[in-house]
Amino acid sequence: MEYAWNDIAFPVICIFLCLLQQRQDAIRNRRDLVALAEYQQIENSLKRIEAQEDVFWRQRAKQHWLRGADANTKFYHRYASARRKKNFISSIKCDAGNWVEGDDMHSTILNYFDNIFASNGLSCDDPLFGVLTPRVTLEQSMMLDRPFETDEVKEALFSMYPDKAPGPDGLNPGFYQQFWEIVGRDVSGFITNALNSCVFPEGLNDTNIVLIPKKEMPETVADLRSIALSNVIYRVIAKMIANRMKTLMGGLISESQSAFIPGRLITDNILVAAEVGHYLNRKQCGVVGWSALKLDMSKAYDRMEWNFLERMLTEAGVIRQCLARNTQENDRAQVADCLGVVQASNFEKYLGLPSFVGRNKRAVFSYVEERIRQRIGSWSKKLLSQAVCQSIERTMNKYWLGNGRDRGIHWKAWDKLCIPKKYGGMGFKQLRAFNLAMLGKQAWCFLTDPGTLTAKIYKARYYPTTSFTYATIDNCPSYCWRSIMAAHAMVVSGVRMRIRNGQTTLIWGHPWLRDNPNPLIQTEMPEQLWEARVAGLIDLQTHTWDPHILSDLFIPEDVERINMIPISPDYEDSWYWMSDPKGTYTVKNAYRRIVGDYENNPAIFNKWITMWKVKVPQMENFLVESHM
Repeated sequence: MEYAWNDIAFPVICIFLCLLQQRQDAIRNRRDLVALAEYQQIENSLKRIEAQEDVFWRQRAKQHWLRGADANTKFYHRYASARRKKNFISSIKCDAGNWVEGDDMHSTILNYFDNIFASNGLSCDDPLFGVLTPRVTLEQSMMLDRPFETDEVKEALFSMYPDKAPGPDGLNPGFYQQFWEIVGRDVSGFITNALNSCVFPEGLNDTNIVLIPKKEMPETVADLRSIALSNVIYRVIAKMIANRMKTLMGGLISESQSAFIPGRLITDNILVAAEVGHYLNRKQCGVVGWSALKLDMSKAYDRMEWNFLERMLTEAGVIRQCLARNTQENDRAQVADCLGVVQASNFEKYLGLPSFVGRNKRAVFSYVEERIRQRIGSWSKKLLSQAVCQSIERTMNKYWLGNGRDRGIHWKAWDKLCIPKKYGGMGFKQLRAFNLAMLGKQAWCFLTDPGTLTAKIYKARYYPTTSFTYATIDNCPSYCWRSIMAAHAMVVSGVRMRIRNGQTTLIWGHPWLRDNPNPLIQTEMPEQLWEARVAGLIDLQTHTWDPHILSDLFIPEDVERINMIPISPDYEDSWYWMSDPKGTYTVKNAYRRIVGDYENNPAIFNKWITMWKVKVPQMENFLVESHM
């Protein structure tokens, strides 16, 4: 008897599995050849069905952050069910303000999107377009226009997450990745032919639109986020085009746009907004008042075309206004009335984070703690204060060592649970250390890429006459700057400048010497040389260190260490992170640097990895974990 998975619906899977197990139990004690063959056939069917059920629940739960775990558990079942219930839309308000349900919602949703994506017939004849100059060079244009190759198809496909939701074709990227040896040649030929001939078959870009609530209780269609689920082939084509353009984006997009551009961080804009909010909040004196306009870009970019940015600013509710505390109330009212905007209270939020952080940091970040507590309770980082980190850790500790929100016996201290599993712990993260490691990423960007908009702003505010290496907290700093400076010592002590031609390395501002006793120049800096570069110490004729300049400027110890450094005039200087083989700062590497390297302190018992791989029943597994 053959059991085909395609003949079984998921709602009756439990019944089918139960029938198989009952039949298997009925013939368990029989020893004839027919019974043994049937028993083995049922066993194979059970394994196949359970594996497919495991994949189904993992995909349905959409828990990509939990990798390498058993997906067919109560956690996934409950999470998938709760997720489905949360995203279910039972009713919505129509344009008239009345609630509609069922099929009546279809016309309301379609009318909303028809209105958004309908052209207004506006012409783009603004004189501004006449002064724009091309930014794409001839070489870049030739790179974009060259024929697409099969290697680009495979690169784009395998960069996708395997279990992403399928489109109208019913397949996900994992299918093509798994059977690439079989379908790869045909798929590559089809895609390259479509791109190089600019001919796309009808239906290739068919897309399923899924609406997901943006907030807990959505009322209108605007409260729903549209997710486009297209065919995998179409996604690969789009990704191949995007991969070619990716290298040009940095030169085409303004530096004020920090998201979705390689080498830029979305947190850059958050830091700029927080610094502006901090300045406006502490501006209490003086005759001149200051204000900032916050654009609600989600409303502005709901449309497909506009002639002027001014059109967005004049629409009521598109922008919010923040004013400095020294701005008079009547002046605030006049400005708001002139622009047709409303005044924001407490600077509101920007990209999901507070635009201003005052003295009561615990209250500002309480929403983060509450959201984590709710998420953990349903199972039964960056600029955070230490108190919030500790509170979240306690909440996590209660879950793992208790029963959801209920208090249980704490068999192990939290710091012991944060030890890697390889050395006898559970591998949890110490949130305070992990937060510092993420803050270090921003400090690394300030140090290695000072030309970004965010780095320029913070340099002008906190260290205008020196480099980030010598930056200090200063008086009345913003919460963001204070947080970044918490990782300052860790980053500065872990980076070095590799000298080549010396053009970009500051003599007194960058760590470029051997570590003994310190990577920084020990000679006192003359005030007029605070921006002097290492290139000034090199003889241009011989491409070696100039002995006369060295002896005039530095103490003998520094001269000796400088002469030990080789010079490569044909290459540019570069920063490198000492703890990484590639010289690049990573949060993972920095976290290990903060918490310590357990490899140098091996545990007495060194078979933890082997023990974790042992397949044991759930109760026994709990007892093993509890007595670690």
